[in-house]
Amino acid sequence: MKFISAIIKKEYEKEYRKEQQERQNVIWNMAASILNSAQTVILLFIVTRTLGVVEGGVFSFAFSTANMLLYIGTYGVRNYQVTDVLKKHSFHEYYMLRIVTSTVMMILSIFFSFCSDYTIEKSLVIFTLCLFKCLEGIEDLFFGEYQLEGRLDIAGKLWFLRLTANIGIFFVLIYSTKSMLYACGGMVFLSFLFIMGNRTYIQGKFQQKEKQGISISSIKTILWNATPIFLHSFLNIYICNVPKYAIDRILSEEYQAYYGVLFMPIFVINLLSGFIYRPILVELAQVWNNQERKKFFKKIYQQSIFIVIVTVFLCLCATKIELPILSWMYRMELASYGKEYLILLIGGGCSAISYFITTCITIQRNQSKIMYIIIGISLIGTVCSDTLVRNYEILGASILYSGLMILQMIILFIICQCYRKEK
Repeated sequence: MKFISAIIKKEYEKEYRKEQQERQNVIWNMAASILNSAQTVILLFIVTRTLGVVEGGVFSFAFSTANMLLYIGTYGVRNYQVTDVLKKHSFHEYYMLRIVTSTVMMILSIFFSFCSDYTIEKSLVIFTLCLFKCLEGIEDLFFGEYQLEGRLDIAGKLWFLRLTANIGIFFVLIYSTKSMLYACGGMVFLSFLFIMGNRTYIQGKFQQKEKQGISISSIKTILWNATPIFLHSFLNIYICNVPKYAIDRILSEEYQAYYGVLFMPIFVINLLSGFIYRPILVELAQVWNNQERKKFFKKIYQQSIFIVIVTVFLCLCATKIELPILSWMYRMELASYGKEYLILLIGGGCSAISYFITTCITIQRNQSKIMYIIIGISLIGTVCSDTLVRNYEILGASILYSGLMILQMIILFIICQCYRKEK
């Protein structure tokens, strides 16, 4: 813990010119985001190669569930936090809220893991991965504060270091013990050490800067303003997981593994799109607050075009390059799933654009307008999921996911455009 705190202190003492700082922010955020995007791919590769396809299906389902519950832990506060350029709320207020939401996340994970009709091993794996993601959510709060201070590079370096350590210990433990549970437990232990290192440094730093204490009304304000963001983020990931839950109820673990592998590049699209717009969130907020509407929407178009280009590129390489590589990596025959894969890629691109537009609507402080829309879309997914998966299996799951993502993207884009007019 002292070692991690020392790293943070040393990095904070470094001073860069504005151009150098911006470059450092982009480079390290990009490096960490790419590794984070690859983390699920690497971990599932290790599980499938070491323990087999069935265990790979269990891991894919458990990791997806933990990712979904993580949104309860973070509660959509990161984007609100880093766009709070006027510092209306203190770090400690954000911290106390994160502790509350993380506690709720773990209580729900206990109910989900142990009150479902799963084997004890599967329940323990789900719970352990939820705990791992809970710690990741607390770490995200510290990273948000680094970003608000203009030091996203520090967050990127620490994130990259933790991800590397997590992958390393997961590989060593699963290879030596042949136990997915022990390997997940190792990642929890390492993440806890990083959390304590961040807490030791940041708590001391901000205790000196913030003497006003904690305002319950301020925490309620953050909670109220973040609720629409949380609902959208949580229900969006729920929509992504609806097909997986239908597969879990109706089909076998093998189908879960196949769908998880096909969905992997879609998950990567969403994560990779984040490394482009995350460094410019503070700038976007300042542009909007300065009433520079044309510049604001120009950046929206640029990011959206980037996501479209990435999606089109992946679609062009799908059957000739990506599916053969995935088949080799995970020892699965995926050539017959070309149609399903293309459908999922299109849905992944629409999902990435939707998430970015949601962030822009948050900057506009009009996030309450998206709440009822996403609730309606998630209900449609819930109602249709079992029928589509039962009748068309993985093809039905793919159509369901992409159809919902396309509908969501169109509606959110219309809402965002309503505020295009210059003031």
